[in-house]
Amino acid sequence: MFLSVYGLEIASSEEDMPARNRKVIELLDFSMIAGWSAFKKIPFIHLLPSWLPGGQLVADHLAFHEVFQEGADRPWNALMEDLRRPDSHNSSLIANLLFNIDPDDDQGMQRLKKFGVAAIVAAADTTVSVISTFFIAMSCYPDAQLRAQQELDDVLGRGQMPTLEDRPSLPYIEAILRELMRWHPAGPMGIPHDTSEDIIYNGYFIPKGTSVHANIWAMTHDESTFEKPDDFIPERHLREDSKFDDINSILAYGFGRRVCPGRYMANDMIWLTAASLLASFKISTSAKRENVEEYFSHGTFCYPKDFAWSVSPRLN
Repeated sequence: MFLSVYGLEIASSEEDMPARNRKVIELLDFSMIAGWSAFKKIPFIHLLPSWLPGGQLVADHLAFHEVFQEGADRPWNALMEDLRRPDSHNSSLIANLLFNIDPDDDQGMQRLKKFGVAAIVAAADTTVSVISTFFIAMSCYPDAQLRAQQELDDVLGRGQMPTLEDRPSLPYIEAILRELMRWHPAGPMGIPHDTSEDIIYNGYFIPKGTSVHANIWAMTHDESTFEKPDDFIPERHLREDSKFDDINSILAYGFGRRVCPGRYMANDMIWLTAASLLASFKISTSAKRENVEEYFSHGTFCYPKDFAWSVSPRLN
């Protein structure tokens, strides 16, 4: 992702830049828990010593903007240094976007700097969460896995690896992706945002500064829209014309001006990863299908002690 967004080669995930962005992801995930915004406003909470249980976590969250800024500065500065080299051939996303911004436009440059780290963090966080859910779904719903693999064999041939160019020809794989995003969205309560003014919604008074969550889980599990919402059913997304709604219809990516900036990258990465895994491996588990919801806690993926999946190569 650093290569795509900044044109930077990262040799190890333990390097400073990916390590800093993992910290941003960790803090962002915790901040999405409903009620955290109220907890951090408790008087004197900022005085909690870091050596007490939870103290360091509170301190980190209160300094989230500083952590985010550090995560944005390092790759940005490395990109700027690379672009100043006369032999630079950087064709990354940010490098291309820089051509459309006046170098003297400080506000525009700051927005682009924040966009870069936001795209990486959002894409990485979403991808890891959804692929984890993918293993659960393929393990517990073998019929969906078999149908997807049959589609791959029919369209590409057994043993052939899919590419993004094959995506329009593989509607069932696309349906699996859409169902993953609906069944267990990466951010079930969305990212909280504070109201900028007093508002009244459906008779409820919401004062300025209130943290509001979009209940994405409730939207994607609305029985009036999705029959058997707790079941993993990719077929619900298929149409006779094999077309799908625009990516912005995927509720898990958020809405409006605050929609996930890394959604296009995440969407492509999730599809390609899932399709490649299906083409290469058979995924299975000894877990019982009726216990599938035990593998999730409060809408977020977790690994229970008694769960394990196995992956075996598909023979050509």
